[in-house]
Amino acid sequence: MGCRVRITLYCSNSEQGLEAATKGFARLEALDRELSDYLSTSHLSKINESAWQAPFLMQADLGALLLRSLEIAEITDGAFDPAAGSLVALWRFARQQGTLPSADAIRLATESAGIKNIALSNEQRSVAFLHPHTKLDLGGIGKGYAADQALLTLEQCGFDCALIDVGGDLALGSAPPGQPGWRIQVPNVSGRGFTEFELTECGIATSSDKHQNLKVSEARFSHIVDPRTGQALVDAPQVTVIAEDAATADALASALSVSGSERASGPIKDLGARVVIFSMPSKALVR
Repeated sequence: MGCRVRITLYCSNSEQGLEAATKGFARLEALDRELSDYLSTSHLSKINESAWQAPFLMQADLGALLLRSLEIAEITDGAFDPAAGSLVALWRFARQQGTLPSADAIRLATESAGIKNIALSNEQRSVAFLHPHTKLDLGGIGKGYAADQALLTLEQCGFDCALIDVGGDLALGSAPPGQPGWRIQVPNVSGRGFTEFELTECGIATSSDKHQNLKVSEARFSHIVDPRTGQALVDAPQVTVIAEDAATADALASALSVSGSERASGPIKDLGARVVIFSMPSKALVR
């Protein structure tokens, strides 16, 4: 998934712990092969190549993740959008080239976005695209989902006390021995200090453009794109979300980066999030 992955677990038998961790990493690697849009051989890439021409049968994980993505897209009024793959690719290329995309390219990619361009079968096992340029992009939820699944793998091996870190998206199991929870530090956007939590049995994710952005003149264009307008966010906030699972936290952090703090309360309530922190260099808002 193009990021560092870390598994932490507590065990009384090191061999059994290593075996469980190995299974967790294997689960993550399998998900990468299925969900990555960087791998031309992935199941997601094959769908993006073919689903405009005919319905494409989805593998189990992609089907479950797409269904959850569509639910979150509706709750967030399209601020989170699994069909924004063409827009994401357009702005990714722009960052690589160091130039803004053209208005025509943005318009065409925006027309292909939106869940209106995705059709599922009655059994919800196959997917078809209703626009020739529609592409799926699950980057805003995939890391969180992968963390959840790796944690589930460890729990099935008998290790409930574990933490999965997939590029900063965390899935947390039971608390470490003798502790009330996992101590999680989120760096402040100013670069000075941390916001600290003690958490257990939940997911936490932070959305930020600190490491992925395009600077043109005095403006900083984020890798986070508003799928409703086609525009990359300018001077995007850092958003941290704690939710019941890492996939929800991951997707909601992305969505609230787009929609802003003033529209946070509805999705937070509907998706069971516990805390949202919006951070700008000069201010912070906690809900």
